[in-house]
Amino acid sequence: MSDPLIESYRAAHAALVVERAAILARMAAIDEALASVPGPVPRRPGRPRRIPSDAPAPVPVAPPAADPVVRPVRPVAAAEAPVMRVVDPGTVNLREAILLALSHGPANRADLLRRIHQMGYRFNKSNPVESLDVLLGDPRTGVLQRGRRFALA
Repeated sequence: MSDPLIESYRAAHAALVVERAAILARMAAIDEALASVPGPVPRRPGRPRRIPSDAPAPVPVAPPAADPVVRPVRPVAAAEAPVMRVVDPGTVNLREAILLALSHGPANRADLLRRIHQMGYRFNKSNPVESLDVLLGDPRTGVLQRGRRFALA
């Protein structure tokens, strides 16, 4: 005696095997027919992606803005100190902030840190001087050290 559940599984499995053989035979006939037609040989596609019928249409992505990092600087009077450019938080990395800050002239670590803070850059670490030192010591940053002051290369 066998279990009716097992028998139904075996019958379903046998039916699927027969259906698979019929589908493979049909695909071989289609390939044979396409081989007789001149032109590029079509590639058999991989498994198609399943997209639900109720899925929303894809939303087109807008192109990025021209330069969202730096805002325009107001004109500097002769007697005024240079005004630091204000950056949007999260859109500029520390390397760019260092280069912008040093574009106003050489500075030591404390002045450089003050300039970067004035620009609006926010450090993620509790000791921002460590992050600053890592990039100031990197020759790829484009910063030269002259004594205790740093300048653009």
